[in-house]
Amino acid sequence: MPFILAASGCGAEAAFDPADVAGRYPLSQVDGHAPGWYHQLGAIDCQAAFIAGKLEIQPTGAFDLDLDYDFRCIGTDPFDGSGNLSVYGSSMREEGEVLMLYGFGPDLINPPSTDHWTLEARRSGSQLIVRFVGFARTYWGDPVLTLGPKQE
Repeated sequence: MPFILAASGCGAEAAFDPADVAGRYPLSQVDGHAPGWYHQLGAIDCQAAFIAGKLEIQPTGAFDLDLDYDFRCIGTDPFDGSGNLSVYGSSMREEGEVLMLYGFGPDLINPPSTDHWTLEARRSGSQLIVRFVGFARTYWGDPVLTLGPKQE
């Protein structure tokens, strides 16, 4: 007698579709403060303040995180400046309640180059709470970025 196994949709979770989170999310807070708030960087004796930015997610799963920042460094050679952090990619997946975005950004050891970057995002209503993963989290002092509300 042949054995037949039927798969049922009962209790099965729907597959993640990047189109569900597609949109433009402007930077609204950093560590619970308005943009422009300075926080200590983890890998160097400097502070950084993300002043503007956005995360754009395409229905295909492609994304672009673009953040402008000011920095101030102290020590034997103090200086101030500004810059732009850009992380982009085309791959994301859902792990429980966390969206993992895989892409490329600046190589923090050899700045002219790019390196692999991972972002983790949690949905919070029409906003995303985003954190860097790995060495980038340590280097940037683990900022918690609140982006949104979502704009279509």
